Amino acid sequence: VDGNLYQSKNHRIKRYAGKRAGSVQRAGYKEYRQVKHLGELYYEHRVIWIMHYGEIPKNMQIDHINGCGKDNRIENLRLVCVVENNRNKRRSSRGSASGYTGVTFDKHAGHWKAHIQVDGKHINLGGYKTPEEAYKARRSADEKYGFDAAHGASAL
Repeated sequence: VDGNLYQSKNHRIKRYAGKRAGSVQRAGYKEYRQVKHLGELYYEHRVIWIMHYGEIPKNMQIDHINGCGKDNRIENLRLVCVVENNRNKRRSSRGSASGYTGVTFDKHAGHWKAHIQVDGKHINLGGYKTPEEAYKARRSADEKYGFDAAHGASAL
């Protein structure tokens, strides 16, 4: 109901009985909860999905709609392909020089560049005087190529 998994009430170690299962692990710029069952580690969001809907089809992933890898409420989870999951990525907490996803400064040309990667192909969106102008071009490309509206937003 709340997107959390708990230790069994009759856990062999009494102090863990009824407590929240697992721990938070970092995966790139996101954090996910992992739980251990019979010596194997599993991502909590995948376990919750399987408990509700059954097996996860091959080549599919479980996406956190709001971008928070620790929010495992079933209404925040959706089944997506790898491409769709990547189009919902948030910006790294480390950020970038411009502060915008898909915008970099080209030292040689002396201007800001906008770019996007679609189906493994890098697309240059042009050069701009300011990072804001370049980001506007990037957002247009996000829309054109079907990226999630939150793509490139700050990571939670």
